[in-house]
Amino acid sequence: KVVIARWLLARAQDLGITDVVHIPNAIDHDVFRVTRPIAGRPARVAMSFSTWHEWKGTDVGLQALRLAKEQVPELEAVLFGISSAPAGLEPWMTVVINPSQEQLVEEIYNGSCLYLCPSFTEGWHLPPAEAMACGCAVVSTDIGGVRDYATDGQTAALVPVGDCEGLARELVRLLRHPEARQQQAARGQGAL
Repeated sequence: KVVIARWLLARAQDLGITDVVHIPNAIDHDVFRVTRPIAGRPARVAMSFSTWHEWKGTDVGLQALRLAKEQVPELEAVLFGISSAPAGLEPWMTVVINPSQEQLVEEIYNGSCLYLCPSFTEGWHLPPAEAMACGCAVVSTDIGGVRDYATDGQTAALVPVGDCEGLARELVRLLRHPEARQQQAARGQGAL
């Protein structure tokens, strides 16, 4: 039996399963890399979305973005996914359906200063790690799927699941303090 994250290994062991091997996911740093300087990026937040799976936290993420926008008027968002776009989006929210890998790396991740992960659960969550490798500071719910590479206060800002106010607070903090955001982004990139 193979698991892709340490939290899944611990869960298997808690269930008494002993023949489990942990083989972690990895990021291809030849593909997912910084192509634009971390400093000077616009106040743009990237977020993946799904209208098919409620546990992806899309509604919580959208609410966090709206709350953050009230305090940081220049904030923009770029949302990407493979399902249809969520309803009721604001004009400052751009949607990209099924982006190519090049578009994801060059335009979405490297064109954003922050990545927002509002998921309720994930195995080993790839998009925040990809964004981190591309120089985004990550604001995420505190889930096992990011814990293999995200450490609160170091490589990411982690808040409880479902806490849209907490996600917004961390977005605002990092947008208002670019040096802290840049330091977190650099630590995150180095941690992968």
